[in-house]
Amino acid sequence: MKLLAIIIAFGLYHYVEKPAWLRNFSWVDQWQHKLTEAVESAALRWLLVLALPLFLCWLLFVHILGVTTPRIMYFVINIVILYICLGPATLVSEIDNESIHTALNISPEASPQEVIKAMTNAALYRWFGVFFWYVVLGVYGALAYRLACHLVSSKNNEPFNQHALQVLSYPVTLLMTVSLALASDFEKVWKQAKQYISMETIRSMNSQFLYESMDYAVENCEIESKDEGKAQITERTTYTVLKRMLVVWLVFVALLVLFTKG
Repeated sequence: MKLLAIIIAFGLYHYVEKPAWLRNFSWVDQWQHKLTEAVESAALRWLLVLALPLFLCWLLFVHILGVTTPRIMYFVINIVILYICLGPATLVSEIDNESIHTALNISPEASPQEVIKAMTNAALYRWFGVFFWYVVLGVYGALAYRLACHLVSSKNNEPFNQHALQVLSYPVTLLMTVSLALASDFEKVWKQAKQYISMETIRSMNSQFLYESMDYAVENCEIESKDEGKAQITERTTYTVLKRMLVVWLVFVALLVLFTKG
């Protein structure tokens, strides 16, 4: 059921433009602002910002709608929550309308490496992190990750928010690197990545291994004939590599479903 929910939600996200009110998380900013005045600890504020929406969702699903077991309504709710958490916009739409540099806050003269890193982070925050925590903790995990991403991009961002998101994202970057290796030349990508993997980088949650692997994969990716000679070729090639990684990611989820019957 989780695999099907992911596929349907991603299809809706990709082909159905999300309404502006679903992309609006200003209520989270308002809640955070109120907590800033009342709670001194940044860590406690972060937990409370996430806790209230998750509690309200639990209250709605369990005590109001009575959705506690895998039924049709439970399945639909999973799709809706995933659809809300993905995004806010698709990478391909931003490439097509040439707004991706603005959306990802990179200069028009950015180097290919900067573009690849920015797009990899965007896919991490918009797709892979949401899917990972959905598989681990269900809709509550997906929503918590989406809220954590929003807090980092909000005007009220604090250093602790960035650290918390880094902790939540680090296991995802490891799996993304494995997906990248499986989606391309495993031996060469792994050789590229392992130069940046050590106990020191793991303790510091340094994800350079992912970015270096992406640089290599994009540089050696075969460019589709329909894209040859087009503008934004780095962006289009990076998106192609990310899509291949997503396919491998879905295989991981399928295997998990088979072994857990989830």
